[in-house]
Amino acid sequence: MTLFTGINILNIAILLIVSYTSYYYYKYFTRENPLPGPLPLPLIGNLFTILRDVSIWPSELQSKYGDIFEVYAGPSRKVWLCNEELAEKFLIPVIRSNFHNRINKNSDLREIGIVNTGLAYNIDYESWAFIRKFYSKSIFSPPFLKQALISTQNSFQKMENYWRTLGEDAVQDFTQWAQNYVIDTVDIVTTSKSSNALACYYKKISSDNTEVSDRILKESEHLSKCTRGYATSILWYRSVPKIFRNFPGIHLFTKKLKEQVNWLRTNAINIVKNRREEIERTPEDISLTRDLLTMFLTINTTRDITKGIADDINDRPLSDEEIAPVFMEISLASFFSTSEVMGHIFHMISKHPKVKKQLVKEFNDVFGEDPDSQITYEGINKLDYCDAVLKEALRTSPFLPFLAKTNEKPDQINGYEFPENTDFYLNIQAFHKNKSKWKDPELFNPDRFMDKSHPDYKNQLYIFGSGVREEIWLNLY
Repeated sequence: MTLFTGINILNIAILLIVSYTSYYYYKYFTRENPLPGPLPLPLIGNLFTILRDVSIWPSELQSKYGDIFEVYAGPSRKVWLCNEELAEKFLIPVIRSNFHNRINKNSDLREIGIVNTGLAYNIDYESWAFIRKFYSKSIFSPPFLKQALISTQNSFQKMENYWRTLGEDAVQDFTQWAQNYVIDTVDIVTTSKSSNALACYYKKISSDNTEVSDRILKESEHLSKCTRGYATSILWYRSVPKIFRNFPGIHLFTKKLKEQVNWLRTNAINIVKNRREEIERTPEDISLTRDLLTMFLTINTTRDITKGIADDINDRPLSDEEIAPVFMEISLASFFSTSEVMGHIFHMISKHPKVKKQLVKEFNDVFGEDPDSQITYEGINKLDYCDAVLKEALRTSPFLPFLAKTNEKPDQINGYEFPENTDFYLNIQAFHKNKSKWKDPELFNPDRFMDKSHPDYKNQLYIFGSGVREEIWLNLY
């Protein structure tokens, strides 16, 4: 009897699998407006190809399927655009465009609580626009920009002192130094308080145990772990189908990611609350620090330190719950994108001695040859060649190599009709290496942005993508 029951269960299971697979491929082969792309598998779609090597995967598919193709994450279609002409509708700087949002209204990111908060994944237009105005008023403040420049130099001098202590013969991992330098700098610029990332890294690679305690080192490592989990969770919830995320065994990893995001959110809210209490305790005749967090907390209050810089935003300040997600996003950007691009910039400079020589000459001409001379706010605008080097570095390695967008209403792209809430991915790396647009796109050549007669001089860079949503991040960094 038991054997008979087991056979029946097995037969039912096989029947269900065959039925689902047949239905899945029926829907796939009869879909409207089919695009070229790899054949997906039931449940997982094309995940087996994406996870192989995400850095070169889009380029491989572009060479095989052309400038527009589709892949699947489970049953969800993702349309890739690898030519800026195809992406024209996505890149226009119109606030209420059909492609304003980065995720659709049914995104699984809701499960980790980052939809309709902050700026990156906020699809509530009124909320997004309100928070964006606070950003604009804060980061365009000259006092804030000048203070940010001072903080940046102070962090770099601190890192240089660690290098001197380690000695010239010490082998250095610059990618790790760059990441911790950016984390410290961004923390000071945004909150006026360092997270001791540089000091903790120095302690890990040296025998000096005096600067930071084991408790601070442990806290720093946990913060780094949760920030990595935050980044992983965004990719995980966007790419992996829910049925697979919650599969026995795998659900433990999903649960861990959610816990790390929740911890990071709680930590951010506590930082905001503590700073609010500090401001309330500070007498009105004492100046407040000009960091981003203080600006966010004081705009539209009697302690507004941005008064006279821009028109009033509204008649109310931001709440702690509105501010915290923004600073989570800033931490994430500094932890990965900014530090990775910084590492790329120095890597390219080291590979091109002529570029390095010309950069040094320009810095000496503007700020003097004294090694202790300070970079000034006024002098930065005179660094034309430095600006060209940054542009070329960001052309070859943009902050966002791929940009996600979704349409709020049905639309047509390249003759194909797409229903609302279709997920699109803009391959920014492909835009910047399009041979029909750029001369020798594989070469690192800052001169293309110096010479007005160069055919690339007026070409568009999509460092953060384009449009109003990306503009605010470009100005911040």
